[in-house]
Amino acid sequence: MPYVPGFDNDIFLSYDSGDNGHGAVEEFVDVIKKHISDNLVNCFSPQEKISIYFDRERLASQTAVNWEEHLKAAASSSALLVPLLSPNYLSSTYCSKERVWFATQSHVGNGCPFAVAGWLPIGHNPVPKELERAERHPAGTSCLALMPPEGRVKSAQEFALKLRDALTTMRWAVSAVFLGLAAGRGLATRSRLRDELEKSGYRVVPEADYVYEDAGEVRAFLKAALLAIHFPGDGIDLDGLKAMEESLLSAGKTLLIQPFGSTLFEEEADVLAEIDTQLGAGGRFAGAAYTRLEGKTDDQVWDAVKREVRAARFQKNKSEYEVGIACEARDLVGAKAVAGLISQQGVRAQYPSFDTAASITQKLQALRTTIMQSQALLCYWAKAEGEGLKKRLEQDARCRYKAKAWYLTPPLDVPGKEKLSQTSEMVLQQKTADVDVELITLEPFLRELGWEPPK
Repeated sequence: MPYVPGFDNDIFLSYDSGDNGHGAVEEFVDVIKKHISDNLVNCFSPQEKISIYFDRERLASQTAVNWEEHLKAAASSSALLVPLLSPNYLSSTYCSKERVWFATQSHVGNGCPFAVAGWLPIGHNPVPKELERAERHPAGTSCLALMPPEGRVKSAQEFALKLRDALTTMRWAVSAVFLGLAAGRGLATRSRLRDELEKSGYRVVPEADYVYEDAGEVRAFLKAALLAIHFPGDGIDLDGLKAMEESLLSAGKTLLIQPFGSTLFEEEADVLAEIDTQLGAGGRFAGAAYTRLEGKTDDQVWDAVKREVRAARFQKNKSEYEVGIACEARDLVGAKAVAGLISQQGVRAQYPSFDTAASITQKLQALRTTIMQSQALLCYWAKAEGEGLKKRLEQDARCRYKAKAWYLTPPLDVPGKEKLSQTSEMVLQQKTADVDVELITLEPFLRELGWEPPK
């Protein structure tokens, strides 16, 4: 289990296999893994270690496609990237790809989650731009691979403490999960969730014995929470009901859980009915991100919370999302219509600036910009042949998008479109003219971004 919640790996070690003479890289990784784990106080059981991904040898026996997909998935789900800088590293195509895959994550743009290890001298070779702000270890011009074994171990241990500090900072920076008051059967469910969340590395607020009397303090907790969970049922008191209502105004998302076997008291039922009413258009809670679970076992509740909290870990406010509508020039009118409808839902959308491009290369660049600079991608295909769009996607779609889908309009009997419908990709279809876009067709795609349909 990774130390920083919300990631599959704590550290992705990026290196060129040509630098692994006599297993030097394996020895280096073993040292930093052990030293980080040994110096993380009260965070791991003796059986658990920090999660470091670096094992290329295991993947080398697989096909090239699987090898690349494994590396891509690992690099794009890691908290820190640790490149071993060397001439081989700087000339490696795969090492360059790993940096690109890692950089698709939302947290990369908000800081500098790189920790560069100087492995071998690089001379006058330029350092990749994204690594320029990263702290180098060892300081100065020393290189780990050139040190005697004892010196390399000592330097690796010093580096491990720097990595430990960076991971600790990232773990603490993860927004907290708010747990509201509970009564009766809800007390056991609430206690189970607190234990599971804290064991998974999430901060839980407020403290277990907190008294919910200061409305301003409760509001501050809710505003800072990535997810707020409340437990209506068996008679939670007035402070719990007030926190539940405040959550819909202040928290990023609210999850109401009525545990299996609990009973709603009359005032709780009245509050929930009022909430349902106020979630509608023009209501006090209109637009609030909200889910309600009823009659679930504690195991089912924990499974649902795991999904919700992981999604919320990376989810931006929907107004900050930028959806790219990728299309060919012939389909620009329809793409504009789709972008307009998405924008009406409070989600920013962009499309290629074909109508202001002066040349073919400028048009291609406009499409590339849309594909590579969007956080979510909708591939619009109507009357165009589709081959140009698919080619650009093969070359440029290297991002890990929050959501990606194909939006198909008539004619739908084109062989390429029919094949898309048989794949595992998200495919949305409308049956009318390409400018006659319907919100219901877009719903599955928008829901991936955290959008909720109006009540």
